[in-house]
Amino acid sequence: MRLHMPDQRGYTLVEVIIGTVILCVTALVLVPYFQRPAKVAQAVSKDDALLKALHAMDIVVNDIKEAYPSTIDWKQIAPSGTANLAAISFKKANYTPGAADPTSYNHIDLQYDDAAQQLVRTDTPEPLAAGDSPQVATLLTGMDPPTADDPLIRKDPQGDAYHVLIVTMLYHLPGLPQQRLIRRVAVKG
Repeated sequence: MRLHMPDQRGYTLVEVIIGTVILCVTALVLVPYFQRPAKVAQAVSKDDALLKALHAMDIVVNDIKEAYPSTIDWKQIAPSGTANLAAISFKKANYTPGAADPTSYNHIDLQYDDAAQQLVRTDTPEPLAAGDSPQVATLLTGMDPPTADDPLIRKDPQGDAYHVLIVTMLYHLPGLPQQRLIRRVAVKG
C-alpha cells in the first residue's frame, strides 16, 4: 500500500525561521572581520597624515637652525605688535656640493597660504644665476591658520636674551581633534 504524498513546492515556516537564524548568526560572527581592514586603513591614513605634519615641522626647524640670526627681522616676530603671524624670511648658507661660490646663501620664505590652507616654502639662491628660479614647495596641506595665541613663529618668552624661537603648527587630522605641533628652536648665533 502506497501513501500518496502531496507535492511540496515551498518551505515550511519552521524551515524559513531556522534558515534566517543561521544567516543572522553567521553575519554577526563575520561582520567584525570585514570591518577590521577598514579600521586598519583609517589608522594608517591618520598615521601617514601625522608623519607628513612632523616632516614639515622638521624642515621648518632645520631651516631656522641654519638661519643667519642677523637676517631675521626680530621686530616682526610675535609677540611684538607688528608681528606677522603666518610668515618668516631669512637667509642661510648654501651647502650645495660643488657650488662655484662657497659664500653663497639661500633666501628662505616660509609662508602660510590662507586661501589654500597650506604652508609654503620658497627657496631662492642668491645671487640668482641665469636660468635659476626660486624653488617653491608645499610643506603641509590642510593646516589650520595661525592665530594670535598660536602664531607660526614666535619668540620664546623665557629666552629674551637668546635667539630662541617657538614654531607652532595647528593641524586638523580627519576624524581627530586639532593637533598642535610645537618645537623650540635655538638659532645659531
